Amino acid sequence: MSEEASNYYSILLITIGAISGAWVRWKITENIQNTYLKSWSTFSVNIISTFFLGLLLSLLGRIESADVKINLSLLIGLGFLGSLSTFSTFIMDLLETMFNQKWKQSILLLLSSIFGGLLMASLGYKLGNQ
Repeated sequence: MSEEASNYYSILLITIGAISGAWVRWKITENIQNTYLKSWSTFSVNIISTFFLGLLLSLLGRIESADVKINLSLLIGLGFLGSLSTFSTFIMDLLETMFNQKWKQSILLLLSSIFGGLLMASLGYKLGNQ
């Protein structure tokens, strides 16, 4: 495959993953926002995506083919999980709780997002290495 064709193929993989990830994020956050606070829907998709990113990273280590690793990384890691998670929305949700002087919720959201994300990524990674 030529370099130009390879670039188009990479763009296609990322696009397919990103569209799918954005749709899943929208459905999850739509359902959670109807029940809980908006910021916790963002928290949920970010925690889910960090778990699966950790799992993906560990599983990619088992694949010998460099092409397969790259394609899965583009489709699932960069495309799907990159689109599923949303750092910018997390920051905006955090700022909103701070501007509304909901300090306990702000601190809880901040700490649970950071430490929960690290925990979930490491759990996914460990699960993939079993």
